[in-house]
Amino acid sequence: MNDTLDLVEDLRKRLTHDAPLDEAMSWWDVVQRIESSLEFDRGRTKADGEAVERLKSAISEMIAAFRQGLHPEPGPARRALMSIQQSVERRTTGVDGYPLRK
Repeated sequence: MNDTLDLVEDLRKRLTHDAPLDEAMSWWDVVQRIESSLEFDRGRTKADGEAVERLKSAISEMIAAFRQGLHPEPGPARRALMSIQQSVERRTTGVDGYPLRK
């Protein structure tokens, strides 16, 4: 699951309101990798699936806004990423902060 957290962190860092369209298009690839990583997680919850759907919707809206020459707010995408990150961390990190054993 650390790969999912790495993907979430990577996308969170890259989300900006003034990114070039090419970079914004590359966000979609990262979103798909996050989604596929969560699909194979046995501990995945319904909330995870809903957060991924919110993330996909937010990224799609941002890309559409970039195509219109606007500077969209990355807040909704960041909130969805935070939800995914917190859910994965709860399942994979112990109370001492170290990763749980499988």
